[in-house]
Amino acid sequence: MAVLIGQHLNLDNDKEYSITNTLLLDSLLKENLEERKAVGKAVGSNWKPIASIPIPVLEADEDGRLFLQCHSGSPEARVALRRFLGKAGNDRYRTSTVNL
Repeated sequence: MAVLIGQHLNLDNDKEYSITNTLLLDSLLKENLEERKAVGKAVGSNWKPIASIPIPVLEADEDGRLFLQCHSGSPEARVALRRFLGKAGNDRYRTSTVNL
């Protein structure tokens, strides 16, 4: 999985500057879609990957930050991840159609 980060430096009047970071997610989203098509639904106790989400994307979202702060596998982490993936546009990070 490759997530590229692009940076752009803006200089104004030699006194002010800003750096803009951009996540280039095209390759990650393509890989997620291909894996989602290949994996399908989880059956019984078979483990399936749920999602592939870059940390900066999680850190930029309230539910994503809550997921990162919770103990892995806890009910709170599960609820936060479910809310994150339920938001418009975030379903593209899914790698499986398994229910959370």
